[in-house]
Amino acid sequence: MGKTQQTIGIWRINGGTTEDANISEITVKDKVGASGNKAGFQNLQWYKGGVAVGPVTVSATASGTAGSETGYSYLWTFSSPVVVPMNSGVSLELRGDVPTFASGGTTSNSTHTFTFNADGTYVLARGSGSSLTAVVNDSGLTALGTASTFAGISGVTTDVNAVTVARTKLTVTSDPTGILTTSHVTSAADVMAVFVFTADPAFDVTISTVTLKLSGSLLSTINVRLLDADTLTAWGSTANRATFGQGNASTSIAFYPAFTLTAGATKRVKVQADTTGSETSSDAAFTVTTSSAGTVAQWSIDNDTTGSNGSVIQNAICWGDGTTLCTNAAGALNLETRVLPVYGPSVRY
Repeated sequence: MGKTQQTIGIWRINGGTTEDANISEITVKDKVGASGNKAGFQNLQWYKGGVAVGPVTVSATASGTAGSETGYSYLWTFSSPVVVPMNSGVSLELRGDVPTFASGGTTSNSTHTFTFNADGTYVLARGSGSSLTAVVNDSGLTALGTASTFAGISGVTTDVNAVTVARTKLTVTSDPTGILTTSHVTSAADVMAVFVFTADPAFDVTISTVTLKLSGSLLSTINVRLLDADTLTAWGSTANRATFGQGNASTSIAFYPAFTLTAGATKRVKVQADTTGSETSSDAAFTVTTSSAGTVAQWSIDNDTTGSNGSVIQNAICWGDGTTLCTNAAGALNLETRVLPVYGPSVRY
C-alpha cells in the first residue's frame, strides 16, 4: 500500500493481415473475488514501449455481484488511438497506484486479477484504412458492418497473474558470506546457512512461522537451531529435530519466532546444527571426506508439501502486516511462489 506506478499486467495484442487497427477505447476489469474488497488501485495508465499513452483513469466503477466476478471496471478513451500494426502487434503495460493504508482505499490481503476477458466487450477499434468499427471480445473479432476487409485483433483474452495487496512486504534472501562450501568441517555449532529478513519501509512485519527444508546426500539425524545473528540466542523454538532424507515431510522443520521486524529493518538469522552427532545418542555425524562420497547439505526456505496431491501443509513463511495476521492458512500472508525456494549455500563436508 502507498506504492505508485506499480505494474499490474502486460498484454500482447496481435494485429490482422489486411490493415492496421486503431484502438480508441479499452475496458479492463479487476476481479477482486470477494465481496467487500475495495478497488485497491487508482490512477491507472497504459504504457507502450515504456512510454505513457492515453489518459489516466483515476478510479473504478463497481461491477459484478458475487464470487469470482465481484470486481471493478476501468475505462480509457484515447484521443490519439493506439495503433496495432497488421502482421505484427503491440504489448501494452498497465501501471497504477495503490492507495495508502491511512486513506482506507484498499483491503489488506486482497487479490486483484486484471483481465480483458470480462463483460463481453473490452476493446473498441477501427480499421485504419476501412474505418470499419470492430469490437474485440473473448471470442475474437465482431465487426459492425462489412467485416471481410477488416484486419481484426486477437490474442488478448488472458487474465494476468493475481496481485496481492498488503500494508507492507517481507523480503527474504540468503547470505553465504563466510560459509565454506567445500571441505566444510563438522561442528557442534555448525553454521550451515544465513537468511536475511527485510521489512518494507511501509510498515512493520510480524514473522510467525519459518519453514526450513534440507536436501543433499548422506544426511543424518541432527538437532537444528535458528539463531538471531546479533544476539546468538534462539529465534523461536530453542531446538528442533528432524530425520532428514526420508521424503518431503520429514525433510522440513518449522520454527515459530513470533518476531516483529520494524519498518525498513533487516534481521540476519543463522541456521545452526550439531553435525558431529554428539548431542544425543540417536544422532549421527555427517560424513567428512575429500572424495565425492561426503555429505552434501543445503538449506532452503520453501513450502512443505506432502502426499500424492502435493497439498501444502506448512507455508514457507507465515507473516502479518499489522492488519492481516498469521493466525491460520486462510488469513495469512506468505512469500510469493515465484520467489521460492530461497536457497542457502550447498555445503560439502
